[in-house]
Amino acid sequence: MAGLARPRIIGILLLGLLAIGEPPHARAEDRVGELTATLAASKNERERINAATSLARMDDKAALRPLVVALQDPSPTVRGIAAVGLGKLHHKAAAPALR
Repeated sequence: MAGLARPRIIGILLLGLLAIGEPPHARAEDRVGELTATLAASKNERERINAATSLARMDDKAALRPLVVALQDPSPTVRGIAAVGLGKLHHKAAAPALR
């Protein structure tokens, strides 16, 4: 009986790992890519505002570059959100863009 328990436990653990999916950093990178594309391509101001807001809330260095680019957005709201997001990152590379 003990011999059957081990393969069953291993099978349950493997199913659990499959259910977890990708590691969180991979999902975050994908999300940054999606949001960056929205900021760059969307003609809809509301979509760009939502993308900039999501990037600003990420607290991830990967959001730095798209937020710097968003400082050039035609929408003052998007530019403001990008500036706040860059300030929240506290990354020295954002300082020149905020001057």
